[in-house]
Amino acid sequence: MLIDLQLHSKHSDGFFSPKLIAKLLAKHEVKVASLTDHNSIAGQNEFQKACSSYGIKTINGLEIYARHNNYTFNVLWYNYDLESQKLLKLLQRTWSRRRKKMLMVIEAVKKKGLIIDEKDYLKKHKNYLPINHLVSYIWKNKKNQKKIKNDLENNNPREEDIISNYFYPKDGLRLKEARVSFSRLNKLRNEIGGQLFLAHPCLHKNINKNLIIELKKLGLDGVELLSPHHNYSSIVILSSIIKELDLMATGGSDFHLPANEGTGPKYSWQWFKIYSSYLRKINKVIGK
Repeated sequence: MLIDLQLHSKHSDGFFSPKLIAKLLAKHEVKVASLTDHNSIAGQNEFQKACSSYGIKTINGLEIYARHNNYTFNVLWYNYDLESQKLLKLLQRTWSRRRKKMLMVIEAVKKKGLIIDEKDYLKKHKNYLPINHLVSYIWKNKKNQKKIKNDLENNNPREEDIISNYFYPKDGLRLKEARVSFSRLNKLRNEIGGQLFLAHPCLHKNINKNLIIELKKLGLDGVELLSPHHNYSSIVILSSIIKELDLMATGGSDFHLPANEGTGPKYSWQWFKIYSSYLRKINKVIGK
C-alpha cells in the first residue's frame, strides 16, 4: 500500500494548497497520507476533508523544529489531538519568536540593498514564516533580481544560494529557527497523544546514532527511514539501528512542489514511492 507521511502545503514552506495536494495524492494512488507542515496545523482540516473525498485516509501530522542539548533536528509528530489548545499555544509561541528573528534579518538584508516590504509579506503569512516564500517574494522585484545576480555573480542563482548569501551569511546576522526542546514536546505528547519520529536523520549525510539513543530514552517512538534525503547505504544503516533499538519506521516524499519541467521527475513520488510494508511497526501510526 502506498503511503506518504511527509507533505508540506502553503501553510508552511510548500506552495500548493492542501486540497491540491490531496488531488495529486489520489492521482498517484496514495492510500494513507499526512500533512506535516512546519510548526503549523492550519491546513489539517482542509487536507482531511479533501482526502476524504478521494477515499484517502489521513493522519494528523506536524513537523516541528526541535533541540536537545547541543543538537538541533526536526521531529515528525503524528496522531496528536488536533483540538488541543496547549499544542496551538506552543506553536503560536514559535511563530512569535520566528517573526521577531525574521524581522531583524530582513532589516539586515535591506541594508545590503534589497527591497522588501515586510508588512506586505507578513500579511500573506500570518503563522509560520517560510524562508523560501520570502525569497520568492524578493525575487519578483526586478531591481532585486539585478542586485542578486550581481552580488552572486550568477544570472541563474539557485534558491539555496540566495538563502545562504543573504539569510545565513558567514559574517553577520543569521536567521535561526524557533526550536522547542524535545523533552517539552514529549511531555505535551504524553498529554495529547501521538507518536514522535526523528525526521530525515541523514539529511546532512551522517547518522548520529548517539542522538537517536538519547531521544529514545526521552520518549522517541521512531525514525523516518524512507526519505528522498537518504541514499541506499544510509537506509540500510538506519534500518539496522531501528531494529536494534526497537523503534518504528516511517517514510514520506517531503513534497513541497513539483520539480521544474526538464530538470527531473515532475512529482517526487514518480521516483520515490513509499510502501507501508517496508516500514517497521507502521501500523501503530496508520492503523490496519
